[in-house]
Amino acid sequence: DVVFALGYITATFHSYNAMENRNINSFNTVAKTTMGLGAMMCFFTGLAGYLSFGDDTKSNILENFSGPLGGVFKTALVIHLLLYIPGDFVIMRDSILKLAHVDVNTMSD
Repeated sequence: DVVFALGYITATFHSYNAMENRNINSFNTVAKTTMGLGAMMCFFTGLAGYLSFGDDTKSNILENFSGPLGGVFKTALVIHLLLYIPGDFVIMRDSILKLAHVDVNTMSD
């Protein structure tokens, strides 16, 4: 989905500002590493689904699981979505802190 992919472009600036060593080479390394790791995770997830279910793999992999195991996976997905911080929240937090005249660069982790 193109809209979802383009939704995180604005988070790039916040990621760059959060880096200790702010230069283009460091940012390129971070960007390439995270894209590579994300692509590998997608590939291995798809491969595991195909190897587990073969040609009967459904488009929503959670539909392949039934019974107690399916319940565990579906519950784990809900927990993941509840604990995951979308990129928009990072931008919203930064904007609210700027409105409150708080310098995010001086805040500790």
